[in-house]
Amino acid sequence: MTLSSVTHDTFVIVRTYDSVFTYSAQFEDIVADQRIVSTSEMYADDTGISVTLASVEFNESGDTTQLVLTEQGVYLDGHETKAQREEGTRTLLDALAASLAEDGL
Repeated sequence: MTLSSVTHDTFVIVRTYDSVFTYSAQFEDIVADQRIVSTSEMYADDTGISVTLASVEFNESGDTTQLVLTEQGVYLDGHETKAQREEGTRTLLDALAASLAEDGL
């Protein structure tokens, strides 16, 4: 059974070069232990820099779970690049892996 959510999360990140980055995401579809689908917008100050559709899938494999992230993005007017998004996402996934390792998971 699909659980739909209208939860809207927004948080603000302040970077060292004094720009305020706002990431606003809407969860479109959540299926426990299977997937999360979201849409998002990112702004630098008041300038839109990207719009994305992302899915996170969880695949069990023995005693481990594989996380598969697929993101389709539109990077607006050269304000963000695919490489920048990949770097930011890699940093977040590395932090998640480190946190899970600390918890022994």
